[in-house]
Amino acid sequence: MEAFVDNFYQLTEPSNDGCCPLVYAKYIIDVLAPIVVFNIKNEQLVIHTSNGTELTESMYLYHMQCRFYPQLMDYLKERGETCKQMVKDFYPKKHTEASYEEVAIPLQRYFGISEDPRELISVDNRGSSVTYTREPWIKILVTQSRGCIDDNFTSLQKILRRLTTLSDKHSIDSYVRGFLGFN
Repeated sequence: MEAFVDNFYQLTEPSNDGCCPLVYAKYIIDVLAPIVVFNIKNEQLVIHTSNGTELTESMYLYHMQCRFYPQLMDYLKERGETCKQMVKDFYPKKHTEASYEEVAIPLQRYFGISEDPRELISVDNRGSSVTYTREPWIKILVTQSRGCIDDNFTSLQKILRRLTTLSDKHSIDSYVRGFLGFN
């Protein structure tokens, strides 16, 4: 599930204004890539799970709605709790940036980072004191864990109906045939 969710948040959803359905079909294929692969066999669109099991359209619908979807919802609930804890760990005092020393342990635990990853924004020399300003921790959270910043994984949940019902089957079929024809 982690690979699927992380893959989703690395992709940019194209406009779905009806102009270029094959571009959107490619996006759907890319989103699903960690769990299913589409191909053409005997002039038919064929779907395989990541472990190689060939699925009929009915099997795909069953797999996505009765197996994958419940597992994904459980995973998102668990990851949502982790995200809430992560924000608490990086912002122990609400609306106040924590020092590197305050977040060194969570930084190592969540991301395996052992040095302050924030970029230096400015240095202020005033008399005998020097103040360093670094980018906020939220920027690190966004970069390292994109799904945590998407409130309740809303953007992923919006597309799930399309993914679990194969509503773009015709466009996916056309895209795969066109891709295979050119490559």
